[in-house]
Formats: sequence, structure tokens, C-alpha cells
Amino acid sequence: MRLAIAPANRNLFHDIIFINIGAKYGYMQSYPVTEVSQRYREIFENAAKEPILLTEDSQHNYVIMSANDYQQLMQRLAELEDRVFGQLAETALKNSQMIGTQIFTVELKRLLG
Repeated sequence: MRLAIAPANRNLFHDIIFINIGAKYGYMQSYPVTEVSQRYREIFENAAKEPILLTEDSQHNYVIMSANDYQQLMQRLAELEDRVFGQLAETALKNSQMIGTQIFTVELKRLLG
């Protein structure tokens, strides 16, 4: 089974992803980065079942998860981004006074339909 290792940088998407992972899997196992070489098999076997946090200096630095879980997470993130950008576009169009806005709005609704 392929696994993905993703940096757990501190930003909005990290917080959203961390919350989604936590909600899906409950409590996440964590290991210090320094233990990876000694517990490699155990860590990656567990990561095939659920995401694993790797910590360094008591900070969450990396998440190890199966490639399938990572792909599902990225797909969900893309869907959420599309939804947000679509809503922003609709709001901008409603507030727009441009010529042709009505035609564009009809076409946008047809595409998002």
C-alpha cells in the first residue's frame, strides 16, 4: 500500500484538514520523528489504517496517511474550494453592474446546475 507524507504547516487548510481527519478517525496516534527509524514498520502499518501524526519538539509537523485517504482528502478539499469560489462568483455577479451580467449569470447557473 502506498502512503503519503504531508507537512502539517500551520495555516487555515491545515486546521481544516486536521479537524476533518480527527472527526473521521477520532484520536490520532502520534509518534516523535526521532522514533520513525526504530518503529518504521509499526508506524506505516498503522498509517495504512488511519492517519498518524509525527511530532518534533512537541509540535505536530507531519501527517502520514494512506495514499487513498490523501486522494480522498484532496478531492474533498477541491470540492469545497469549488463551492466557495462559486458562491463568491455568484455574490460578485449579484452586485455587478456590468453590461452582459444577466447573460453571464444564466450561463454560470447552467454550468453549476
